[in-house]
Amino acid sequence: MIVVAISGASGPIMGVRLIEELLNSKEKVAAIVSQPACQIIEYEILREKISFSSLKELLAKRGLSGNYDLLSEFKNNDFFAPVASGSTKFEAIIVIPCSMKTLSAIVHGYANSLITRTCDVALKEK
Repeated sequence: MIVVAISGASGPIMGVRLIEELLNSKEKVAAIVSQPACQIIEYEILREKISFSSLKELLAKRGLSGNYDLLSEFKNNDFFAPVASGSTKFEAIIVIPCSMKTLSAIVHGYANSLITRTCDVALKEK
């Protein structure tokens, strides 16, 4: 499993495309999308103020069909998600795009979200 985290930096299409390609390659993906990233996705990808309830819904709007059984989604404030624990094994976490706030939190061990907590787990279990 690969964890893909989309933080609130400009360019969330990179994270969405990565998830699409991983799913097309039959890779298991755990996705975490921050709330600011959702707002940027609405503006930069959907090009209008249309909210989406899930990443699966967004991928369907973009024309990706199938492979949704390989995708797990977690809210950025869900500290009980399996990826927040060292007992859940994953190959890598990719934060794409990564905001400066998220990068700073990762570097300084400030696990104030599921994204930063999962990065802490990845570093600890390395």
